[in-house]
Amino acid sequence: MIARTTGLVLRASQYKEHDTILTLLTGDLGCITVIANAVRSVRSPHKGAVQPYTYSEYTLYRKGDFYHLRGSDLLLQPIKPGASLETLALCAYFSRLCEDACSDIESCRELLKILLNALWVASKEDRDRALVKGVFELRFLTLIGYMPDLFHCMHCGNDGENMVFDLIDGHSRCQTCTHEDRRESDRVISPGCLSLARRAVTVSEKEAYAVKAEGAILKEFAALCEDYTLTQMERGYPSLNYYHEICMMHKEIEKNV
Repeated sequence: MIARTTGLVLRASQYKEHDTILTLLTGDLGCITVIANAVRSVRSPHKGAVQPYTYSEYTLYRKGDFYHLRGSDLLLQPIKPGASLETLALCAYFSRLCEDACSDIESCRELLKILLNALWVASKEDRDRALVKGVFELRFLTLIGYMPDLFHCMHCGNDGENMVFDLIDGHSRCQTCTHEDRRESDRVISPGCLSLARRAVTVSEKEAYAVKAEGAILKEFAALCEDYTLTQMERGYPSLNYYHEICMMHKEIEKNV
């Protein structure tokens, strides 16, 4: 069976000497595995379309449980060659989140949209990675059904700025109600962080990624988004650990300059 689809390469793993196994996120076939024969050869016409984070049109044929690559046409390469290790690690983390969340064709279609946008923003070296990461995490969780309730106390309905957020159930409580219902998974949220998190899930993607934040508020926002994501996904991510290692290394270098 021949199939034509457009998709984003989430992962590319070497297979044998010249072959590659692709994990491809598409809007019409879902998240699929594609065997690309001989694409590591110097003469392969598909080399550009089988690199991680490239978006291409593919012609595939199915044999058994796998698709096989027959043709390709590169459409978009949001992450250019020479991108920083920090950018690549962040893209790997975003991609793995989406791969884990693919459950049906509709979810794959929507995940593909937000992932392409996030990769495009992450490719801009002047963008703050902590903000990009936090915005993507919250919008990703919102898309798959874990939108954080950051607007009202789950007990009294208060919509004030002094809120406590539960990482497990995704609900907020005001300080008054929290005194009667303390939990280990609680995170106290400052007014500045709360405003930033609310904006991240309510405005358009373009506006969310363009928000200005820095210092303690941005640090708090980044930690909150990451903790909530890992709690809901119920697992850790090596690519995320590597991203943090790279960030720490850059900070150490800056201190010594």
